[in-house]
Amino acid sequence: GDLLKLDFDLTGKVLRHLAKKKTFEGKPDKVLDIFKFLSSSFASVDQKYQNTLVERILVRKLGYSNVSSPKISTNGVCSCCGSQLAGVTKEEFEQLKSNFRTIIFDKNDQYLINNLAEYEVQLFEFEDRIKGKSPFGESKPKFDLVIDSLNISYRKASTIVQDSTGLRNYTRVFKVKDLDQQIVRLLVGNRILERFERSLLIGREHMKVWFGLNRLLRQNANRVEHVYLLNKTRDDNFILYAAIQHPSTKILSGDYFRDHREKFTEWYLKAGGTSGGGTTTTSKPNLPRIFSRWLRSRQITISDDHQFVFPNEFDMKIHIQTTSSSEAAHSSTLPTLHIPVVTLQDPYSNDDHHYSWLCVRP
Repeated sequence: GDLLKLDFDLTGKVLRHLAKKKTFEGKPDKVLDIFKFLSSSFASVDQKYQNTLVERILVRKLGYSNVSSPKISTNGVCSCCGSQLAGVTKEEFEQLKSNFRTIIFDKNDQYLINNLAEYEVQLFEFEDRIKGKSPFGESKPKFDLVIDSLNISYRKASTIVQDSTGLRNYTRVFKVKDLDQQIVRLLVGNRILERFERSLLIGREHMKVWFGLNRLLRQNANRVEHVYLLNKTRDDNFILYAAIQHPSTKILSGDYFRDHREKFTEWYLKAGGTSGGGTTTTSKPNLPRIFSRWLRSRQITISDDHQFVFPNEFDMKIHIQTTSSSEAAHSSTLPTLHIPVVTLQDPYSNDDHHYSWLCVRP
């Protein structure tokens, strides 16, 4: 159950059951226990179940009187009540960071590092580059943005030509000039380099001949460093490894990092799991869930119209916030709830759903 993330239909069934059963009448604690379970399972509510949730459960069974539709800022502040929605905790981040290198660099990477001196030297020099004190102060990251340059370049840079093999009518060809122009256009058009104090662009050696990109890097040398890795290197590992060095560092990439999610899942299953959902302290933390939550809160993605989309830095789940003891003396003891409602499901199973929120107060 530790890896459980309830799908929308199962969550809907739980809500319908809760709405129908008379055994929950007059027992708000039992109803709230189910909300706590849904929260720990990182469940969201499909829009088609919203009326059941609001009218039959929140208002009728629990007695809430104030249900609104707020805006939640990217750093998690509710426009209706001012509550701060939480994300990955400092403790969870440190658990993820301490195990990160061992999990991300798998046996294939380790083979190159152990048997080819240049790969061993490369990793050693890279670690020297990304670790250590920040010139901007102890509390700030050495790099506040890590750029996955190849992923950005390949987003829309293909040219469609007739297929000379005859196997298809057309094929996609990626030309160096197209790739070079694409990344420059995206970085400049979104003014991304100006928004961060110090960025680290990671690519591969063959990008040394990309005229436009390297000119842009020279023009912004006071704000951007770059690393061109050996061409056989799995650069995604280095991108994530650089980003995990500080909790506030963001990643610019359109990658879903599915292989890396799998690595954490394999590690977790071999390790025997933990008794919690990634929010309790045990010797075997739920790193697959923490990794997914961390990535979701740090990754800047790219929309179809080439705009950079900044992440929400809080968890996409039901947030339950109990009132303070002084407030409880003057009001109901019901907690404040913030509930994510899916307004449009992602058809590609990438978790890129469109959300609205409910702010629920006594």
